[in-house]
Amino acid sequence: MSAMFHPRSGRCVNFSNGNKTAIRTNPTQEFNRGLIFSLEPIKDNEIFEVKIDKKLNTWSGSIEIGVTVCNPDVIDIPITATDLRGGTWIMLGQGVLRDGRSLHEAYGCDLDKLVEGDRVGVMRTSQGDLKFFVNGECQGVAAVNLPQILYAVVDMYGKCAQVTLTAPSTPDSNTLDEDSISELSSMRDSNILDSQPETNTTPASVVNNQSITSNNTAVVNLTSSINVGTCSALSNHVANISIANSLMSNSDSNVLHDERDGRESSCDVSESNNPSPRPLETTVVPSSVPATSCGATQTSGGGKNAGNSATQSGYTCGGAVGGSGSNNCDGGNNNGGGNNNGNTNGNANSVGNQAGNNNPGPADNSVNYDSSNDRLRFHDKCGTLVKLSNSGRTAERRRPLDEFNNGVVMSCRALRENELFEIRIDRLVDKWSGSIEVGITTHNPSVLDFPATMTNMRSGTTMMSGTGILTNGKGTHREYGEFNLDELKEGDRIGMMLKTGGELHYYINGLDQGVAATNVPPPVWSVVDLYGMTVKVTIVDRDQREEQNLITRRNTQLSDIQPPLSDTDDETSEALLFHNNCGTFAEVINNGRTAHRPNASDDFNNGVVLTRRPLKPNEMFEVRLDKCVDKWAGSLEIGVTTHAPTDLEYPSTMTNVRSGTWMMTGNGVMHNGTTIIDDYGQNLDRLKVCNEFFPILSSSSMSSL
Repeated sequence: MSAMFHPRSGRCVNFSNGNKTAIRTNPTQEFNRGLIFSLEPIKDNEIFEVKIDKKLNTWSGSIEIGVTVCNPDVIDIPITATDLRGGTWIMLGQGVLRDGRSLHEAYGCDLDKLVEGDRVGVMRTSQGDLKFFVNGECQGVAAVNLPQILYAVVDMYGKCAQVTLTAPSTPDSNTLDEDSISELSSMRDSNILDSQPETNTTPASVVNNQSITSNNTAVVNLTSSINVGTCSALSNHVANISIANSLMSNSDSNVLHDERDGRESSCDVSESNNPSPRPLETTVVPSSVPATSCGATQTSGGGKNAGNSATQSGYTCGGAVGGSGSNNCDGGNNNGGGNNNGNTNGNANSVGNQAGNNNPGPADNSVNYDSSNDRLRFHDKCGTLVKLSNSGRTAERRRPLDEFNNGVVMSCRALRENELFEIRIDRLVDKWSGSIEVGITTHNPSVLDFPATMTNMRSGTTMMSGTGILTNGKGTHREYGEFNLDELKEGDRIGMMLKTGGELHYYINGLDQGVAATNVPPPVWSVVDLYGMTVKVTIVDRDQREEQNLITRRNTQLSDIQPPLSDTDDETSEALLFHNNCGTFAEVINNGRTAHRPNASDDFNNGVVLTRRPLKPNEMFEVRLDKCVDKWAGSLEIGVTTHAPTDLEYPSTMTNVRSGTWMMTGNGVMHNGTTIIDDYGQNLDRLKVCNEFFPILSSSSMSSL
């Protein structure tokens, strides 16, 4: 086999070194579209291996590798490897996916933790077994009975920006025997919550206020949150342990909405859904709404064309991503085109409805996919210019440079209460004014006479267009949420959910934009209008990793247009950044400007992050809360400590530290784990996503603004 990459690749890939080195272009601005393939099908018992040449500390996730039956000569290259279907096995993080669905949850080394110079490989044995290798060491059998003809696939995702092919090799003779591999696989696939946090035994005594020395390091504790009143660190900790125990004891009775792909006979992989590699929560939904059969006729209608403009609010450098909580997101200042009138203030709660699949199986690769007719897809009856693919999960407007409307598509069945319908923008064209419009309607698509655009509907229809909400074609909110649909980019996600009580919420990149409409009567079908600049969309499942990267991308783009900070301080004009040494469940990304808890729905503590350098006298350290989860008690905690990040033995929470540490938690202040002020300032547990800041002034005393 020729040791080089296939010339067909993702849109953001360039090759050098005789097609042996692949580089993801513009890696600080984009985190995906870095898919590369082997030139030819891989040979049995021969390792296809790449070396990581370059990594960035900007995104979540990293290199992904696997095999696929899809021939790169003929397929439509998807956005990520997890979008490949028709016979594809991918290792990412510590998980293994088959056709986008979880096969193993805890397999081998964590690829996200590999560094520059590390090597990762994949091999099919002559017995049809699939094995992955990290730095030459076999990670065990990941699957068996694989097809004979397979291409290697590598995704330079997230942090991974450049890889180089190594010479083909055969594995060492001292790799794990099959019995050991089977035993290890069964052990790794048992999903057990193997540890519980320690409780915080805070002393009851109260200490006098003490002055704080100037050589302090700022501390942020990314703990979990729901909206509660004054809540001490101890009570939060006890509450979260109770939540974790309750989840564990009820795990067998939880109903997971297991929406799996049916086996597909071809390699039609037009940028499909991108599930999360780890188990996700899902809202339990009732089964009272029947699925609707899909028709086949198509109609046409009139048209429109709208302009767009927007002003975006700035973002603070050095912001910290709060990885949890039940917080809100106020509307932005975006003005979009279209027939939008009125105004609103939207309070947006973090997304609680998550869909995923956790079905690790043994190494025999026997995954039982449900041929779920109940899974959300687009109805066969749609606008006259719409082409459906990917088993009805992808919709595309034909002749996008000639026509700007007649691209309406609807869900194949009515939405259930608290069910998230989410799409990803796959393709835009830079020609028309206006872009995608999304919403709901009470009209059954089987009998609807499809209009040219859904904003022409005069009954039972609510649509979001630009920054506005239109009900039956009339503007009800002019400035809703913090995003302008006309300014979304390829890869951005839009979701909608009809909550219990008839409230309609929109979600942009996982962030709840608040109540868009009330008293909406069921049943309702979701509507997507491939209008103007928007050409192609795909229905996707919830992916927290992707959401975090989309938030990071937006923050980076907004910070690029902000004026640079004046560098009047000649000594250390370096910005305050987070130190890479952090809590067990925390991760520092975005070149030290962002911190988050990647598995916020699974863990509520061990999220401590510190600044890289001490604060200067009278210097303000400020973070912005980017994202929360609506699950745990408590929220962000912030303060200062005399402990250097390189010397600190990181606790589960900084309120456990018994020396040199002052922390604000809820609306109280603690010194060395003891409460010194009960009622201080604003309650941190009630702060909202996106629009609140948490500063610290370091001099002879500590203050909060």
